[in-house]
Amino acid sequence: MTQLLCPKAIVTGATGFIGSRLVAALERHGYRIAAMTRGDVSSAGGAAVDWYSLDEPGNAAFDDASVLFHLAGRAHIIREHAANPEAEFRAANVDLTIRMAEWAADSGVRRFVFLSSIAALGSKTAPGSHFSELTIPAPETDYGKSKLMAEVALTSLGQATGMEIVIVRPPMVYGPGAKGNFARMMALLKLGMPLPFGATDNRRSFVGVGNLTDFLIRCAEHPHAAGQTFLVSDDQDISTTDFLRMSAEALGLRPFLIPVPKRFLQYAAKVAHKEALIDKLVGDLRIDCSRAKSVLSWQPSLSIRDGLRSTTS
Repeated sequence: MTQLLCPKAIVTGATGFIGSRLVAALERHGYRIAAMTRGDVSSAGGAAVDWYSLDEPGNAAFDDASVLFHLAGRAHIIREHAANPEAEFRAANVDLTIRMAEWAADSGVRRFVFLSSIAALGSKTAPGSHFSELTIPAPETDYGKSKLMAEVALTSLGQATGMEIVIVRPPMVYGPGAKGNFARMMALLKLGMPLPFGATDNRRSFVGVGNLTDFLIRCAEHPHAAGQTFLVSDDQDISTTDFLRMSAEALGLRPFLIPVPKRFLQYAAKVAHKEALIDKLVGDLRIDCSRAKSVLSWQPSLSIRDGLRSTTS
């Protein structure tokens, strides 16, 4: 009798915040995993995981793999120090993506799941509106532009090779080990610092890392995901004020939120040349994830409140 092997998945960026959670989730789903990273693979664990260098993965990494999850790349940088940020983003988010996709296609990998970003569409939505799969992309940052360039190149490569491309655009991802604005907000809450967001009535979408990894696996397995682009979120739009309150609640703290009017915050940010940063905190960024739910029969398993509780548990 022929013994059927478990499916094999490749994960790039496997030691990162999202990648490490995806590797663990794939193990629970019974996958064999070829994990790729630029970090030290000698100390990386996982019973069903083989580790490879992202720079020189070798043919063994691709053997028998049915899906590649491409998570590696250069994330949005709040304090940019690179002399040429555009070139850095292009090298990490476009050139590397295409190189991995070409290797995957040449090796017969059936499906390529690309973790893009909502930044490929833009940085904010108008009051009362939302981003959807029908939104015309208008990225405003080098990061967002690089993600969109990678999407376009992947789509062309998929059409030329027959490899199934799936593009996933999440908003801010939160969870244990998250970096960026989420990590900064949690640190300030823990310090008991006063924060001027007690009267912010905006609406923003978020996605917990658990919901995101669950959705990525659904994109790998569902037949209707092939060739599609999806927006994903926790399917809740809340204000920055409520997000901070829920975060503090998860930490067992009482937040010190000062009700500063949004217009004053925006004016102060303009004076300090921090408009982009304040927009992420007081502006709207709403996502319609109804297509992801209907096409892939998917529902987020955790609410924002429950997702934040898991962050501190």
